[in-house]
Amino acid sequence: MDCTRFTSACNKLSISGYPTIIFFRQGRRIEYHGERTKEALYNFVVKSSAPIVEKVNAVRLNDIRKDSRNDPAFVIIGDEKDELQKEFETIADSLFSKTRFFSASPIAVPTSLRESGARIAVFKDDAFFPYHGTVEGLKRWVMAERWSLMPRATPTNIAEIGSNGKLTVLVVCTELDRLNQSSPIGIFCEMVGPDLLSSGFINIMVFNYSTYEFYLSDDEPQKMTRASIVTWLNHLADAIEKNTAAAQGGRSWPIRIKRMIYELYTNVAQMFATQPLLSSCLFGVPIAFLSIICYRYTLFWDGVRCASILRCILLGFSLARLHSTKHYFSICSADFTVDRDEFYPEDEDEDYDEAVEEDERAHLVDPNHPKNE
Repeated sequence: MDCTRFTSACNKLSISGYPTIIFFRQGRRIEYHGERTKEALYNFVVKSSAPIVEKVNAVRLNDIRKDSRNDPAFVIIGDEKDELQKEFETIADSLFSKTRFFSASPIAVPTSLRESGARIAVFKDDAFFPYHGTVEGLKRWVMAERWSLMPRATPTNIAEIGSNGKLTVLVVCTELDRLNQSSPIGIFCEMVGPDLLSSGFINIMVFNYSTYEFYLSDDEPQKMTRASIVTWLNHLADAIEKNTAAAQGGRSWPIRIKRMIYELYTNVAQMFATQPLLSSCLFGVPIAFLSIICYRYTLFWDGVRCASILRCILLGFSLARLHSTKHYFSICSADFTVDRDEFYPEDEDEDYDEAVEEDERAHLVDPNHPKNE
């Protein structure tokens, strides 16, 4: 559907990114967030259109076991309607578009699985692992076991892999030598990328997705062997259980600020490395305009300050003595109130007034007047 033409329908579906893939099943909306590859899209459509819990026979179960190397599957044995069956169906209803769930009769499963007494098992990595836990722990077990031995970690599934309750062991490699050994503490994932391989900084890391903490080996990547990696992982698992392992990273505010600064620096450096001319224009033009504005602003205020100083000097030379009771002077745009009594005491004023009156009286009196004689 072209969202540029049918905007109202896209707004009704709350579509914000493109391309968006949505599968509708009996009025239920299932949105796809995985990789945009042909194989991944095909698997999503097949799982979304298949039954939530598919009933299979012995032949189909054998095919499922062969495909379990890359696509694990959960099987419940029997048709008993108990709490375990209801919990299994509830989990399948929430994960059927990502993981396959099947139901088989006791005679269709392998003899060793039937003799183990387990009702639920997971087929993965050319083997099966029965579940002997409780009903309450079934969902946690399914979330942890629905991945293959070493899935490929991508930006689209790293969050789901890290939210399975285990530590994530990220291995950067070109060729994969699988060791079929399960662990309740960690899950192994491979990361393939030319940038990671050429950096040579790390080739194995234990990552805790819930806390963003990670653990690195002290050995050099070029000198690591299979035995040294297994030994380091065993020691690290023991230290994590005893809370004595020193982790790096985390979600504290100093670490977040450092991570933001590092991401900003790497993004800008990558921009200049790939598109130097465009990056120079992108950052140079705003900086040039800002520099011009700051320069003009500085010149303006320098002129204002010079004019104020000159005005103060001129006002200082033009100050005059005022004969009022109080005189007000404005110097450099500031008002100062000066009391006349501070400069002219009352005694001096009285003497000055008497002298003035005598002079005026002397001028008014005529010495040649008859009365004055």
